Amino acid sequence: RIMRGIIARDEAAKLSQQVTAARAIEKHVRGWLVRRHMCVFIVSASTIQRKWRGKVCQMQFTSAKQSALKIQTSYRQYRLAAEYQTLRSSTLTIQRSLRGMQLR
Repeated sequence: RIMRGIIARDEAAKLSQQVTAARAIEKHVRGWLVRRHMCVFIVSASTIQRKWRGKVCQMQFTSAKQSALKIQTSYRQYRLAAEYQTLRSSTLTIQRSLRGMQLR
């Protein structure tokens, strides 16, 4: 009877030790899995941020390009209108002079 108690206590101690060891292994494996999962999250977040920054830069470039085109268009329109007015004024002056010379 005493022997059975000793054996039972030894087996209980071994089982307790195995359970403790299994819990330690599980704890380390869970930590490793969480770290690996977090690494995937970090890489994904970096990828999203990189893509977003690229998109923002592209939108800023497009906006600046459109603004430059508007400025260029307005300037060309102004310059052509001024040239047209000068040309028209010159043409009218020449026509007036010629008509005046024809009448004399």
